[in-house]
Amino acid sequence: MKLKKLLIGLIAFLMFASPSFAQSFGVRLGYPLGVQYSTGDVGKQGTGFRIAVGTSFFLNIEAQADLMLGQIKLGDSAPLTLFYGAGLHAGFYFGNVFIQSGFFFGPQGTIGLEYVLQKGLSLFVDTSLGLDIVLGSASPIQFFYSGAFGISFKI
Repeated sequence: MKLKKLLIGLIAFLMFASPSFAQSFGVRLGYPLGVQYSTGDVGKQGTGFRIAVGTSFFLNIEAQADLMLGQIKLGDSAPLTLFYGAGLHAGFYFGNVFIQSGFFFGPQGTIGLEYVLQKGLSLFVDTSLGLDIVLGSASPIQFFYSGAFGISFKI
């Protein structure tokens, strides 16, 4: 439990310590539940850097870091954009009867949609797919999935 609090506290401190780094804040509802910070301004989320921290029903805690590589505007009149990027994830499984405790990390690709409600406020949906390298597991290479629906607003 202390590891989870330390990780969340450290990321929150880093985000608020540098105003140029934390331009938007998001709440993620999905797998995992969590929060995210992005250097991309709301409505321009398809570029910049994003960090997301979450937990999957308290079975694990994970952090994702993505370099958002670009965006594609979907239509001239609709405030809808497709964004994409690549990055890394890492975390810790707390374990239960079916899953051993242990660390995991790996590469991922991220793709999503953002709908701007008004300047500084948007809804998003994204998914990240990649590989998990699980330390101490009988099958050390596994499939990684993360996805969320959320809201982002300018800080």
